[in-house]
Amino acid sequence: MNNKRFNSDEKVVEELISNAEKAAKFSEIDTSAIHNERFPKLLLHKNKIVGKKEIDGLVVDAKETKNGIKARVIVNKKIELPIYLCFGVLEKSYDQRINIELIAEENSEAKIYAFCTFPNAENVSHLMKAKYLLKKNSKIDYHEFHYHGKNGAFVFPEIFVSCKENSSFNTSITSLYGVIGKIKYFVDVVLEKNSKCAALSKIKGSKKDMIKVIENAKLLGENSSAVIKSRLISSENSRAIFRGEIIGIGDESRGHVDCKEIIMDNGFAKTIPKLKVLNKKARVTHEAAIGSVDKKEIQTLQARGLTTEEAINLIVKGMLE
Repeated sequence: MNNKRFNSDEKVVEELISNAEKAAKFSEIDTSAIHNERFPKLLLHKNKIVGKKEIDGLVVDAKETKNGIKARVIVNKKIELPIYLCFGVLEKSYDQRINIELIAEENSEAKIYAFCTFPNAENVSHLMKAKYLLKKNSKIDYHEFHYHGKNGAFVFPEIFVSCKENSSFNTSITSLYGVIGKIKYFVDVVLEKNSKCAALSKIKGSKKDMIKVIENAKLLGENSSAVIKSRLISSENSRAIFRGEIIGIGDESRGHVDCKEIIMDNGFAKTIPKLKVLNKKARVTHEAAIGSVDKKEIQTLQARGLTTEEAINLIVKGMLE
């Protein structure tokens, strides 16, 4: 087993982990575990591998190429410890390109926490293309957290997922701290017999942020199911657009799109749920809402001693739960 412990500047690694903490600021994730040698991990700074740890049941084959980083992650069994990924750029300007393939073998299971951080970004782009294959009876929980600093970055993750029979894929993206810049988050999931998927996006925009979330699920197999949820906040002069599509094809397949957005200040929000049913035995539903923070709720919380900002943050936090 090829394990390399922080084969680069320790200061770079420390900064990556420090910013991972900022990305996970409003979550309950313990990022200090990234320091622990017991935990599997892959740490990338710019287009360079700065840390890697494999354990029994996990293969991480990563290499630096002329155009970025190419990685292949294979989960062979049920892994109890979470897998940590840190993808970051500490410089002001850089183009980070990552190509990653994840394979969950039959009857395997893993939880993955990914942290994408660009704390000093002024002209940073992060382009990631990912292909995930979940084989029969496998389960993957993949949760992504972002921190783009005070100026924001251009971030474009594309994730294509194939869920085989009886597999389960749970995924989320969270970015609630700092400035976004521009983000286009794309997820496309194809589900076979008895497989299921749950996808959640929680993103807060400010300044002139541009947020676009596109999540698609194709219910190909019998009894397949998918739930797509978005919780987007557009404040100041930011713009947020959500597009969620579910296609019901398999017998007794079930899908639901749930999108809620909050507008504050001069923010702009648009939500587009799309449903297609190609089988009379399939059922797909949706609910959508766009609104502002209720002034009466703010006044009630202010009467209890909260500032206006604290009151708004508490209301927004409740909406994001």
